[in-house]
Amino acid sequence: MNHDSPSPRWHARLPWALLVLAVAVIAGVTLYRRFHSTAVVAEAVHGNAAESGRAGPVRPMSLEELRARATKPLGQSGSGTVKDMAEMMEKRKRMAAESQERIQKNNAAMATGFASEKVDPAWSGVHEKSLASLQDSGPMHDAGAKVENFQAECRSSMCRIQGDFPDAGMASDWLQLYMSSVGDRLPVATAHQIRNPDGSVRIEIYGVGRKR
Repeated sequence: MNHDSPSPRWHARLPWALLVLAVAVIAGVTLYRRFHSTAVVAEAVHGNAAESGRAGPVRPMSLEELRARATKPLGQSGSGTVKDMAEMMEKRKRMAAESQERIQKNNAAMATGFASEKVDPAWSGVHEKSLASLQDSGPMHDAGAKVENFQAECRSSMCRIQGDFPDAGMASDWLQLYMSSVGDRLPVATAHQIRNPDGSVRIEIYGVGRKR
């Protein structure tokens, strides 16, 4: 009895059948992994939602908390950042207070020294004119810095200069220009601003013009 051998047509289709089978297996594995991952994620999300539901509603962040989080450097804890900022601000406030205290002490000492001096007419008259002439100096004139109620009063070694301005900005600008021009006329000097009752600002300068 003779057995017929497989036809050539079957041999030709066999590679294609194997290819289709392999593609089907790969697709099945891919779909299984995708659906399995989705199920795990969904379970985790539902679990977190359930935990959140048991813990109560989430409190919205306040404006201060949002600002603190926005300004917090990366890699630092919130508590450490807030503490560092608080310490820095406290240090700056302390340094500013100490500087202001030194200025006030210097001004008070210079004012006391000026008030206790007697007048030397020969020296004081010449020095007062020299200090007043600085108002018309080149830098002052070019900048248009103007002062009202200017007074320069000298004693035997010290002088006091006063002038009024509409606001603190104009007073500061004038003071900077004037002190840069005064030079060796007042080698040692202190200055401060005084708020007048009408809102204007007075500059008061005490300086030593010569050794006693």
